[in-house]
Amino acid sequence: MAEYLYKVIVIGDNFVGKVSLLNRYVNNRYVENCKKTIGVDYLLKVIHHDECTLRIQFWDICGQEHTKQLSRSYYKDASACVIVFDLTNRNSFNSIRQWKEEVDNKLGQIPTLILANKFDLIVSPDNPHSSCIDDMDLESLKDSIHATDCYQVKTGRVGISMNFSLHL
Repeated sequence: MAEYLYKVIVIGDNFVGKVSLLNRYVNNRYVENCKKTIGVDYLLKVIHHDECTLRIQFWDICGQEHTKQLSRSYYKDASACVIVFDLTNRNSFNSIRQWKEEVDNKLGQIPTLILANKFDLIVSPDNPHSSCIDDMDLESLKDSIHATDCYQVKTGRVGISMNFSLHL
């Protein structure tokens, strides 16, 4: 049986929910009170498909400004990238272009997925949050970073469907 190993870096501003998304995808569980990542953290997802095994290493790289230089050394040899932003935090959305530019400068054009997180906070009647991002913002981002498609994904917390992900 063939085995393949892929390194995927997961980046974005602090507190956008990278840890929650990864725990939901890799371990199928939501962690309510996550601690912020210091440096880097790793999760491994093993997928068995037909005659092969895929091992995907997710490198959750901290988004703190004062550790940026050190953190960028973790980009090395990445096969793909996930950039996460928080729908309730306009600054995290505005940072996407900068994150994408850093990846492109460090690694060249690698497959990159942009994920919006915390959709559950804007659809719940019990929460006062609203989205800071609208369709025009998304279209502008899509054009400026040359994204090819939008896909529907689910949030890490409750699995609610949303349409704020771009395929680059």
